[in-house]
Amino acid sequence: MPRKLEGSAEQYGKRTFYDESKEYTSLCLTPTALSLLHEKAAKFGLSRSEFVERIARGRIPVFLASKIALVERLIAQLTAIARNQLVSNKSQIARHEQEINRLIAANEHLEAIVGELEEMLKKIKEEETNIF
Repeated sequence: MPRKLEGSAEQYGKRTFYDESKEYTSLCLTPTALSLLHEKAAKFGLSRSEFVERIARGRIPVFLASKIALVERLIAQLTAIARNQLVSNKSQIARHEQEINRLIAANEHLEAIVGELEEMLKKIKEEETNIF
């Protein structure tokens, strides 16, 4: 069940915590502004009416709404940058992992050669011992 927004239309004509009853009025807004008003009011858990009321009364400073929008844009930009860096890091890690795997294989090959050489040296020493 959706939660009831504070300051909803049910309060029309009733006394509110402002000691006044609300009256219907209208505003002419572009569809974009109306959508933004709805989004911003919802972020505060308020109806659009109550959001405008609180801005008008100075309970939500106008600059606060613009700062919130700025912070939201900055967060979106930083998130995009972080995601791009993450993709780059993963790519670099994959390249390094390939190089590490190649070096591990080379080391294993060298260890095998060293083992064979040590066995050959051991046999040569045994043969020398048998000669003398």
